[in-house]
Parts: sequence; C-alpha cells; structure tokens
Amino acid sequence: MALSIEEMAPQDEKLQLLLEAIDSASRSTLQAVLKAMCQEDQSTRDRVSNSLLITEDQVRLPSKDDEESDEEDEDDEQSEDENPRSEERSSNQQTTGSKRLRQRYAYCENCKKEFDVTQNTSTSCKYHPEYCYPDGDFFVDDDQYNDGGYDNGEMLEEYPEGYIYECCDRRADEEPCTVSRHREGVSTKRRRV
Repeated sequence: MALSIEEMAPQDEKLQLLLEAIDSASRSTLQAVLKAMCQEDQSTRDRVSNSLLITEDQVRLPSKDDEESDEEDEDDEQSEDENPRSEERSSNQQTTGSKRLRQRYAYCENCKKEFDVTQNTSTSCKYHPEYCYPDGDFFVDDDQYNDGGYDNGEMLEEYPEGYIYECCDRRADEEPCTVSRHREGVSTKRRRV
C-alpha cells in the first residue's frame, strides 16, 4: 500500500533525523547497534554481509605491471624469501575461484587509508615512502618550532605546507611521490570467515 503525502512527510523527517543520528554517533555505538541488528534479524545480517564480505575470487589480483612494480619495491625493502607477504600473495593466487569469505575493506600499510579490495589497481595508493620533517624556514619566527613542538602529527595536519618529505623534497600539501597498489596490512583483529 502506497503512503499518502501526509504520511510521507513524517517518514522523510524521521529518515533525515536518523541520518543525522548516524553521523553524530560514536564508532563504538554504531558497531554495537549494527552487531545487535545482525544477531537479531537474518535479512539484516544478509544485507550487511553482502556489503562487508566478499568471496576470495572477488579480490582484484595484481596485473603483470603491478607485480613488476611490487617486485621493484620489495627489492628495496627485502628479498622475496624474507618477505612474509610474498607467501600470502602466493596463497591468495592459488585460491582464485575460492568461495571462502573475507573482509571487503582493508587498511593500506603505505597510505594508512581504508580501501575496497575489489577496486585495488596499480594507481589506487598514493604515498611517501619516507618520513617528513618540519621546515625551519617555514617556522622561522616560531618559538614552538625551536622547542620541538612541530615534530608531531597534529602540526603536520594543521600546517602541511610547513613539512618536507625526505624521499622527494615535496611539501606535505603536494601530491605524494609514489603511486602503486594498496598493500593490505595484516591486522591482529582481522579474521577470515
């Protein structure tokens, strides 16, 4: 049965209020509510599962170009034999076609951002491989700089133009110098389903 105009207005207001409540709720509150809903209702569990879980064969595997650039990066860090991720990559490639479930979203070791593993391409991740430091010329008249107050992440977020990356001499508000696939971080919390 279709809703009348009078019935639709309060529903729209309720939806708007709900969306605002979601935006203002803490992460732990949202997680608790979502977990409770999934435990109580099968259709909700199915919808959430379809959004957050995928099968192994849905993971975008590296193309030949990606593998070559990964190998160059890994040569700088450590050899294939020493790299625990190479074993993980091999096992992932062997399970192509697998219907085992896994998480759809992961965190990147390089850029420290969440990404969708089904959308991971050779140009998805942009980052600097080295650390940045505060530029003394930028903060020349600032006593807090002399006291080491700019060696923390808060100041980097507030004044990105005042920091220089060692790897490329670019400022933190400029485009990162390295572009590659996201590299999935191994989390102690992450479990395969």
